[in-house]
Amino acid sequence: MAFGTLGAHAELRTGHFAGFLGLGADAFSFTPAVSLTAGIRFFSGSGDGLVVSLNFATASDHRTGSPSTSEFENLDDRYLSATVGWRFRHRSGFFAEVGAGGGLMWSLDRGNGLNLSASGRWTRTTIPDVDLALGFEF
Repeated sequence: MAFGTLGAHAELRTGHFAGFLGLGADAFSFTPAVSLTAGIRFFSGSGDGLVVSLNFATASDHRTGSPSTSEFENLDDRYLSATVGWRFRHRSGFFAEVGAGGGLMWSLDRGNGLNLSASGRWTRTTIPDVDLALGFEF
């Protein structure tokens, strides 16, 4: 869930540990909003084998009402998840990764339309997290 739905990241690895930063698309928003992501990872091998990942993402979106009104709605999402999976790495540097886990999504919905308040309120939802990745390590 590091990207909401789909994204790309750069990973810096040393030994069994790595950190990453990335950008993605948050499909849980009104329109696909840009999500900013970060996380840390542990590998049982040197960038391959069992991988455990802690992921964080944040995304915001804004929707306006009818042009004849001043209604609007802002949505802020925060994701925190953990996944366990496996990275298959070829000696050429290409790799594939699969994993699954779960996490939490906090959403703040606020605005001045029907059933909304300017201050909003945070809601929390449990979410599944699936990791499918292709990449290259150099």
